[in-house]
Amino acid sequence: MHRTQDVIVRPCDDAAVAIAEACMPTGANGFHQTRHEQQTAGQSTHLLAWRGDEAVGHLNLLRRSKYDVVVERLGPFPEMNALGVVQHLQGRGIGTALIRAVPRR
Repeated sequence: MHRTQDVIVRPCDDAAVAIAEACMPTGANGFHQTRHEQQTAGQSTHLLAWRGDEAVGHLNLLRRSKYDVVVERLGPFPEMNALGVVQHLQGRGIGTALIRAVPRR
């Protein structure tokens, strides 16, 4: 868990999927569920930023790039993907907090 100002960043858990979808809807795509399933399978870490009980941002850290050309040229490096912050809170450091919470190798 990483804490910045009034934002706490932590990996998504089973209970957080529905909350994330309610706060940051992805509609029929169900991206929060898909990213949580990838995390459960060990393919990624789906980080959520929280202000109180509200999910206000997300970042998916893939264990390796999803782009074959990147892996071919650079190797199997992790990739930050799907960074987002709810619109009314953009510009307040939430995206930065998510990036800073990414685990270092």
